[in-house]
Amino acid sequence: MSADKRLVEALGDMTRYQILKLIKEEGPMSVSDMSVKLNKHRATIDKHVKQLMKAGLLVRKEDPERGVFVYMLTDAAINVIEGIERAKESVPKPIIEMPVKKIRRIKIKKILPILKVLLVYGPSSFFIALGIIGFFIPEPDVRFLGRFIWLMLMLILALVWNILIRRMSEGSRKS
Repeated sequence: MSADKRLVEALGDMTRYQILKLIKEEGPMSVSDMSVKLNKHRATIDKHVKQLMKAGLLVRKEDPERGVFVYMLTDAAINVIEGIERAKESVPKPIIEMPVKKIRRIKIKKILPILKVLLVYGPSSFFIALGIIGFFIPEPDVRFLGRFIWLMLMLILALVWNILIRRMSEGSRKS
């Protein structure tokens, strides 16, 4: 993989850019320090630091006083950060800001009756339709009696479903 491609991939994540800016502003830091400052898990920071090191943007040195490794920016990283900051400054600010359209939230109270109807009649309708389809679709190996039994089973399932739902709704009203 080329150095340019590694550099682009390394800068393709906001956390990695935040790591670079943090080290530029506050100096060499350990992974633990970065995770505290950026409020991210240590393993996440460690993964990003490894990618930044592969891209040649960070170097690691041991801090004998603290007994940890600290990471410092390379010259390439400093140039990249400064270039990005200059590019940000040269982008013109918008003259007119467009208002953000508010998203209408669907209220549960409006959906609840629809869900109740679907829960009560949906499975019953499915069982009835399945019974009718099984009764009327011609299948050479199935006799009339088998089809009739299938239809009756599906109708009984629909009836049992309705009875169960009614009992459940009556039980919830009592409590």
